[in-house]
Amino acid sequence: MAASDKGFIYRIRTADFTQMLLCESHTEPVGSAWFMPGVSDKFITTCEDGSVRLWDANDYSVIARCTAQSNAGKMEGAGNIYANCAIFTDEVIISGWADGTIRAYRIDNCELLWKIENAHKGGVTAVCLASNYKFVCSGGMEGEVRVWEVRSRELVSHLKEHTSKVTKLQLFADDVHLLTCARDRSILLWDLKSEKRVQAQT
Repeated sequence: MAASDKGFIYRIRTADFTQMLLCESHTEPVGSAWFMPGVSDKFITTCEDGSVRLWDANDYSVIARCTAQSNAGKMEGAGNIYANCAIFTDEVIISGWADGTIRAYRIDNCELLWKIENAHKGGVTAVCLASNYKFVCSGGMEGEVRVWEVRSRELVSHLKEHTSKVTKLQLFADDVHLLTCARDRSILLWDLKSEKRVQAQT
């Protein structure tokens, strides 16, 4: 799966790296595309048009379309608010936004369930969710990685070693070890219990 700055989404054949155009319905650059591990019939995209879209991979129809709107239907804040990243489970979509907010939506109707404002200065650039759904990890434009308790939305851990934008977060199956990647060309492995780095590759 690949996305372009023209709003197109492509499927890439790994055998010969040929591409097939799947969708061109986005009107602005697509920032990310993500599959849930073990689920091949859905994927999610974020776009600078201000939408997060969940897709049916069988016919490429939109299942859900979420925006940074309050329940009253008025856009929060001012200016162009768009999501940089998003993930999903069977019940919830969790997204990181350029205004520094983490937003969670019901997957069936895109109702805003909760949000964490000011999660990162300069915008949230990566998110991942623990397998027990008890905490969410976020990375920011400033290079910091933070861990939040889902129920209370409180900050429980703060990892500072990257020096530029965090591009990817991945939790191991044990929900203890976290892999972080950033524009500073480093890949870091963290132990969340000790809040210390295990190893680095540059």
